[in-house]
Amino acid sequence: MSMKPAATFGIAVKAGVTLDGKLIAWRNSGSMVLFTMEPSPHLYVACFSTKENLEKTLTRSRTQWDTIKQITNGNEFVDNLPRFLGPQEIKIIIDPWYTPENTVRYTAVERLPIIGKVEQLN
Repeated sequence: MSMKPAATFGIAVKAGVTLDGKLIAWRNSGSMVLFTMEPSPHLYVACFSTKENLEKTLTRSRTQWDTIKQITNGNEFVDNLPRFLGPQEIKIIIDPWYTPENTVRYTAVERLPIIGKVEQLN
């Protein structure tokens, strides 16, 4: 399964999971980095616990990013996603990583509505 970047939307996260303090990759164009993973039809917002996890996964997936932003309030972040995106279904995931078999594993948070362009990443 490969990850591909894209462009982005809001609802509440599952109980017991917080986005507070998580990191997300952004482009200078003002858009957060979104992903697709074949064969899933969904777009993914990837949040990371550490800068090292973010850099390792995005470098491995050959994803370009310009800056890293920290989520200070996870509920506000989710509530404001619609400003950045448009209506489509997305998932918020935490700490995606590659297995030795080249598949991607992650903790799923919530599926949400969005829009954006999708780029293929290998």
